[in-house]
Formats: sequence, structure tokens, C-alpha cells
Amino acid sequence: MALLRVSLQESRKPGKAELRGNFRKLCQDETPMVCRAAASKLGEFAKIEYLKSDLIPNFVQLAQDDQLISPALRQCASDSSWQVRYMVAEKFLDLQKAVGPQSLLIAIVELAGDSKWRVRLAIIEYMPALAGQPGQESFDQKLRGPCMGWLNDRVYAIRESAALNTKKLVEQFDFQWAEQAIIPLILVMSRNKNYLHRKLTLT
Repeated sequence: MALLRVSLQESRKPGKAELRGNFRKLCQDETPMVCRAAASKLGEFAKIEYLKSDLIPNFVQLAQDDQLISPALRQCASDSSWQVRYMVAEKFLDLQKAVGPQSLLIAIVELAGDSKWRVRLAIIEYMPALAGQPGQESFDQKLRGPCMGWLNDRVYAIRESAALNTKKLVEQFDFQWAEQAIIPLILVMSRNKNYLHRKLTLT
């Protein structure tokens, strides 16, 4: 598998297509040990620019075996390359359909606090869709913290997107939830010394 990755890095563009096809076949190999080996290398292959668009179908193929895909997802979500982490965040909806929200919770929490703002921004829009699946109690325990944290993010685009996200969450849950989870934070933000934070409460 390492040989295939090195070949992809070094080969010319026409040869890369054939090598990508071979990797996809290995992901569907009839021998479980080969599939597991392919799954364990998904994170490394994601670093190769030409493979990023091809990785999601491989995730879908392997998703039937949670022991295969969950470690690979966690590896990608915490990869040292921010482009790999961004790929996971950007394709979150496809991954969610393949493996289910519970398998992605650990990855979501990691991506929500990612050091790169583009990664954080990519994951925000999927929160309302995710929130309704595990239920309000589970959302409060695992995902409410990151959602509220985004409202005070240092990047304006994140705060703005988080405000829209919060609106959708309030619509999805009830006013009682908003009264306990959202309103106290909004009141604090309305008194913030930074006018951009105060302005955000009017969004």
C-alpha cells in the first residue's frame, strides 16, 4: 500500500488515474485484510491532491464495516494537513449518510475547534441537520459547546455563520431550550466591548 502511495506521488498525471483506480479496487477487495489495509491508509492517500475527490466513494464503500471506517475518519479529522481535515468537513454530509452521525461525533468535535478557520466554517452548516438526529439531550452534551463557541470565534465569517446556525437550532428545538442555552450567551455578547460582537446579536 505504501508503494502505491509513493507511485501516485511520483508518477505523471496520466498514470495517476490508473493508480487511483487500483486503490479503489483495493478498497473493495474480497479479502477483509486488504480492505482493512486500504482503510488504514485513507488518511495518507488524502494528502495527495489528485486523490481528494476520489476518497469519499471509498469511504462509502467501506462504511458497512464500522471497524474499518471509523478509525480512518478519525485519522483524517486529526491529520496534520489542514487540507485533509477540510476535505472531511466539506464532505461531511456525504460521510454522514454513509456511516451515520454517531460515528462522526468525535471527528465533528475535533473539526469544530480546528486551528484553520476554513475547516471550522465548512463544518458549521451541517450542525442543524446533525442536531435533530441524536436528539436534543445528546446535542447539548456533545455539540452545543462548539456551536456556542463559534459565536465568539476570532474570525468574523465564523461568527456570522454561527449566528445563522443558531437561528436554525432555535427553530429546530423549542423556546425553552433557547431560553436556557442561547439567551444568556446573547445577553453577554450584547455587552461585549467589541462592537462586532454586539452587532452580531442583531443578526
